[in-house]
Amino acid sequence: YRIRGELRSDSGAPSTLSEEDFSGAVEIARQQGAKMLELVATSSWYRASLSNGGSDRSRQALEAALKNFKESEVDTPEVKEAYALLGEKKRA
Repeated sequence: YRIRGELRSDSGAPSTLSEEDFSGAVEIARQQGAKMLELVATSSWYRASLSNGGSDRSRQALEAALKNFKESEVDTPEVKEAYALLGEKKRA
């Protein structure tokens, strides 16, 4: 779902289609307890939404996904990228 969402977003498909894909990817990752995949999916979703002025829903999903990470896990590239997308510094 995430990859299809990125492809749709990059191809100029209606944003509602890519948003459905990203949302689906997030939901599947949550069901599986795959917090890193959830973070990657929400980062992709939020990044894609920025081209349309940003989405409160995607930003909230990304912020929620970041809360799943312990302090010892914030030095991964995926977590750093998520904080950069939100324009925030990583937790100290």
